[in-house]
Amino acid sequence: MAVVSDVTEARGEETRRFLERAARAGGGQVLNVFRAAAHSPELALAWWDMMRVALTRLSLAPRLRELAILRVFLLARVPYGFVHHVTIARRLGMSDQEIWAVRDYECSPALGELERLVLRYTDAMVALDGRAQSLGRELLRYLSERELVELTFCIGIWSMMARLLSALAVELDEGTDSLLPDWW
Repeated sequence: MAVVSDVTEARGEETRRFLERAARAGGGQVLNVFRAAAHSPELALAWWDMMRVALTRLSLAPRLRELAILRVFLLARVPYGFVHHVTIARRLGMSDQEIWAVRDYECSPALGELERLVLRYTDAMVALDGRAQSLGRELLRYLSERELVELTFCIGIWSMMARLLSALAVELDEGTDSLLPDWW
């Protein structure tokens, strides 16, 4: 059961602006995460802008971004974010074998060395265990400094999202539970 109620009607100009953006992006549907975030419309609008840039205007390959985001949600055990990014990954042309590989990535034939390194870096950032710096230096063999910074931002942004979804117990949107793998 969700911790906060869904905001379904605008209670002010900022809330209206946020809900309208969310509805436009969702083809008229406002996702549960946005209904929860609308309780703080100023933060929600700033967060929206940050996610929009991270999803549409980076130099980082979208496939690498999605692998990292899926891993963040897997590590946090947050099904809501995981299912939504399964959809995004599929839209990018990723196979289910590649998507499910975020679970046991070290032994997956679906991923190459760069992808495994991105996922190791994601693990280190989530764990805050001190390995991120050396893994970041390793990633610079494959990525530009800009791409590494963008990857780092993405892991941070979606780690924040995972915490919000978990703490507020945002419920899955209707029809999305079928996107979870059997092993979830």
